[in-house]
Amino acid sequence: MFFSFNLFASQCFDRIVKTVVPCVFCITEREATHLGIFLAAFLEPLVKWVSSKSAYRKEAEAKPGFLVQPFAKPDSKKAEFRQFRAVFSSWHKKIVRK
Repeated sequence: MFFSFNLFASQCFDRIVKTVVPCVFCITEREATHLGIFLAAFLEPLVKWVSSKSAYRKEAEAKPGFLVQPFAKPDSKKAEFRQFRAVFSSWHKKIVRK
């Protein structure tokens, strides 16, 4: 779904939360509707992964987009479930605070 060669999904999610979500106060109602649709689709797999360790391991942890060190070798250390939950929590706080 979010996995492509040299695309780091965790960085992509992080960048969207930090740059797109704050824009909600500067857009029209119609744009906000479209942003809401985008964010719902964007957050769907994240919510699934944060609520299920087995889903995270199967769908995210096994992929190269969840390396702890971006641009490291594909067999490098991947983000563990607890690390992902911590990052997800920080993303959630940023979204809720905005």
